[in-house]
Amino acid sequence: MKRLLAAARESSIPVIWTQVYYRKGMRDAGLFYAKSKQLAVWEEGNDRGYDALMPGLEPKEGEEVVSKRHPSAFFGTELASTLHLMNVDTLVICGVVGSACGDRSPAIHEANIFDMDGKMADVVSEEEAIKHLKAGWSGSLTNGH
Repeated sequence: MKRLLAAARESSIPVIWTQVYYRKGMRDAGLFYAKSKQLAVWEEGNDRGYDALMPGLEPKEGEEVVSKRHPSAFFGTELASTLHLMNVDTLVICGVVGSACGDRSPAIHEANIFDMDGKMADVVSEEEAIKHLKAGWSGSLTNGH
């Protein structure tokens, strides 16, 4: 991820971060928390450190940070509006946690990646994504990447 981040920044491609965050008392977590108490690791003031950023993966000044409370960064956030205002039509998505916060098997993760690649995304290697980022991500990846 650090290499993807560096390539995006070097090419002046906007970087938008998402971070899970819940207020003290989990009062903004809703039904999701009622069904999944482990979300408390992201509660304000929790001492387990899940709210901390990974070294080398911190937003720089001017990079957007979207606080999210649900698995999707689009649900209940300003992300779609932000992308629209920036005229963004292509996303490079990477992260340190996936498939419902890591509580799924590798087989489910692979099935999700396969499904996304077949229906709504072009799943590419890190090397290919870096190549496109350095080139300004011009052209389409659809149909054979």
